[in-house]
Amino acid sequence: MWNETERVEIGVHSAALFVDKLTADYISGLQRAASGHGFRFGTPVIDLTGVSPGTVFALGAEAPGAPWLSGGYPGSTAYVQETLSQVPREHLRHAWILTAPGTSDALPASILTSLGLNFPGDYEVTGQACQGTPCAEHFLWKPKTE
Repeated sequence: MWNETERVEIGVHSAALFVDKLTADYISGLQRAASGHGFRFGTPVIDLTGVSPGTVFALGAEAPGAPWLSGGYPGSTAYVQETLSQVPREHLRHAWILTAPGTSDALPASILTSLGLNFPGDYEVTGQACQGTPCAEHFLWKPKTE
């Protein structure tokens, strides 16, 4: 707790949160990547990292289907695929995507394909941020149609 000295503003209401430097850099990096590319509060974000349950809310986004799409557990992929299949496809097509390629807990992008989304073809990377030590790169993708 002594290292949680960095102030970041999170969510729709810009609530203050004190975190460590690495977490502050991560949140700020993704916030810049989002705001610099037309992100609006309440936009859906599908988090396929499997490990960052607060990121969607820190961005002021909406998590379609469930508050956290956890990965790295037996059945995670099937659970997330079923959860997202209950969300209207039109809503999913407007969602931004957060990925962590090559990490052990990341959910596969094939989930998106199974839902009729053309990922990564219909998306562009808006930025990236380093989460944790060692660094796990998280990439924020925006639908090209937005």
